[in-house]
Amino acid sequence: MSQLWKRSFAGALLAAVAWAAQAADFVVLVQKEPAGHMKVTAGVGGRTEVDFSFRNNGRGPDLRESFRLDARGLPVDYEINGKATFGAEVRETFQIANGRASWKSRVDDGDEAVTEDFVFLPMDGTAAYSDAMLRFMLSRPGAAVPTL
Repeated sequence: MSQLWKRSFAGALLAAVAWAAQAADFVVLVQKEPAGHMKVTAGVGGRTEVDFSFRNNGRGPDLRESFRLDARGLPVDYEINGKATFGAEVRETFQIANGRASWKSRVDDGDEAVTEDFVFLPMDGTAAYSDAMLRFMLSRPGAAVPTL
């Protein structure tokens, strides 16, 4: 992977992270050329929908992500489906119900009681979801919070 591609892609992700909490359309640039998109839609009831896709040398992810945050900015439910950069299937879910967190991904699953604030970090999440979790973490003393 060329250094220029790394810098262009990193720049695109950083720009997306800076503004992803708002409904917006982003263009993914690879070597200064449009190569894909990230469309973020703020929905009813606090749900955010994300469509993320780009291509570099014929490879790239195709992801559809959906999540809902509570009033504090913590995830209540999360789902992502599609394919990763090199073609692996992406199918991951998370939810909190009745004081329990449950999740399932291609590498693990679980269910446990939750007694404190934490953030859920998916295996293949988008910059839009990372932005929401970073905003919550930065609002905490010491900018730290347990993760699941």
